[in-house]
Amino acid sequence: VDATTTLVEAVARCEVAPAVWFQASGSGAYGDRGEEELDESSPLGDDFMADVTRAWEGAAAPAAERSRLVVGRIGIALDPSATAWTRLVLPIRLFVGGPIAGGRMWWPWIHAGDLIRAIVWLIETPEAPGEAGEIRPVEGVYLLTAPVPARQIELTRAAARVLRRPSFVPVPAFALRILFGGMPDHLLLPSTKALPHRLLAEGFEFRFPDADTAARDLLSR
Repeated sequence: VDATTTLVEAVARCEVAPAVWFQASGSGAYGDRGEEELDESSPLGDDFMADVTRAWEGAAAPAAERSRLVVGRIGIALDPSATAWTRLVLPIRLFVGGPIAGGRMWWPWIHAGDLIRAIVWLIETPEAPGEAGEIRPVEGVYLLTAPVPARQIELTRAAARVLRRPSFVPVPAFALRILFGGMPDHLLLPSTKALPHRLLAEGFEFRFPDADTAARDLLSR
């Protein structure tokens, strides 16, 4: 929040403001919502991560006075070197992969390649047709998650199929809490079924829309 505020204040003193301000945010803004389908219009949650998001996005809000402000609520980015992916895949490689706390929670994931392409598209596309076909500015909140949501166990099974490993060894929630304290309750255990409605409606095309396509690419490198 302090970093964003500092940058906003610095830009306010510039003679020429940036044409676009891309503000990173997180899909954790929605909290644990079970089976509810979420998009950019959904209300934020009421937990710690939601409070962080409100403060973070609020700090960037003044930038909209001089720039086209785009807020990207980023999901769990998957890349061969990303911590989230390597920690998901390592147990599978060791034949002990499986569901975390039942594995039924929705993880708002996105392939890192699609994430980068989406950010560039949002920056370079000032206008796009909306759902009703009208041309409107590309600004405001965008969910940066894959268009085909996946539960934790579905991501695990997709990787296991590529690696030809089993994926049935369960990891209970209490074991995660013993190892990591309160972190899993904020990052691993919430169920967030987030759908990137605005990106899809405005014409962005994903190269890795589902867990199987993403897993094949990530494990081929």
